[in-house]
Amino acid sequence: MMLFQARIVAVAMIGLAVLVPAGAWAGGELTDEDQDDPSDTTKGPYGFVKDTRGGVLPEAVVTVDIKNRGQLVTQTNVLGAYKIPTFGIEIKPEEVTITCKKDGYKFVGVQQRVTMGDPAGGFEIDCTLQKQ
Repeated sequence: MMLFQARIVAVAMIGLAVLVPAGAWAGGELTDEDQDDPSDTTKGPYGFVKDTRGGVLPEAVVTVDIKNRGQLVTQTNVLGAYKIPTFGIEIKPEEVTITCKKDGYKFVGVQQRVTMGDPAGGFEIDCTLQKQ
């Protein structure tokens, strides 16, 4: 009888593994929030927050100071990516100062990357933190 019960449990586990989407496992999400939105007209900064070894840092706080316009704060997603919505307002790279922080890390610096493609499509600024 024990062997029969073990087989039932094994079949149930395999069935559960097949039915549950992979996005629900290990911190994944069942939404498509991170998918590109064709109606998004963001022309501002976006990028990644990484540690000094190149690993991405989810839930890091990114602060964007925009000259003569104020400050925006966002948080990185599970992939360590952030994107600042500009609500259709054009922001130039030279008007932006970005810092990032996360508990247990110290700020190292930022690096602006040259974006290939549509120059009006925003600009990438990656932020680096070092584990303390």
